[in-house]
Amino acid sequence: QFFVTSFLTPKQAKDQVDCVARAIYESVFNWLIAKINQAIAVPGVGTPDEPAWIGLLDIFGFEVMPQNSLEQLFINFANEKLQQFFVTNFFRAEETMYEEEEITDCEVIFTDNDAVIKVIDEPKKGIYAILEDQCKVDTGTDESFLNGLRQGQGHYNKDTQLFSEGKGKDANTVFIVHHSMTAVTYHIIDFRQKNIEALTPHQVECLCNSKDPIMKECYTPEVLAAAREAKKTYSTASFKQSVASLIHVLGSSFPFFLRCLKPNQTKLPN
Repeated sequence: QFFVTSFLTPKQAKDQVDCVARAIYESVFNWLIAKINQAIAVPGVGTPDEPAWIGLLDIFGFEVMPQNSLEQLFINFANEKLQQFFVTNFFRAEETMYEEEEITDCEVIFTDNDAVIKVIDEPKKGIYAILEDQCKVDTGTDESFLNGLRQGQGHYNKDTQLFSEGKGKDANTVFIVHHSMTAVTYHIIDFRQKNIEALTPHQVECLCNSKDPIMKECYTPEVLAAAREAKKTYSTASFKQSVASLIHVLGSSFPFFLRCLKPNQTKLPN
């Protein structure tokens, strides 16, 4: 048994603790979902490779907090993609049906959000791409990330007005994305650190040595071996892949949409 001493600043130490906490949360969440799916699976329905299923997707809505960070950008990006899926599968399908039936008196009006998705996810110039570029270099900072956004997103200011910079005292700490539902101000602090998601092999080894039974299921010797060989990964890439997988599942199924009405913001009568 041996110990490795690493000299970190208080902020660096806190960042490492937060990274481990996020990894544990994600692992336990995935473990819980797997257990639920096992518990509700119906034997003999479907095939072992493709079991029959009914999925319920709760679209949680756009998130606007007093201070918005990378987590809120992820949530709002997912909502934009789901909105795009809804528009494609409902309004555009309705429009196509009217054209096929030669119905000319019913105009289908909807808002296309392709442009705002491009602001976030466009290769090389999108917010995700610029953030990943800053994570790849040791000299990258949250401030250099914001400067990269100003350069990469500048062409949107004239055409779509979907990206804008902060004003006054917030000029060097925030950027604004004009989403389909509302404009959201994002604070850049810790964007870069939150996006570097991979645990170090030493951290994974500590989790593998946990006596907690759930941790033992989540962090196996195979997980440790993979961590020792893994390349640097980013939360943006993982999240985009997760959203793409969700959209693929939705596209390969037969979706039905239920719209919930909220009568007022306070949810109170009169």
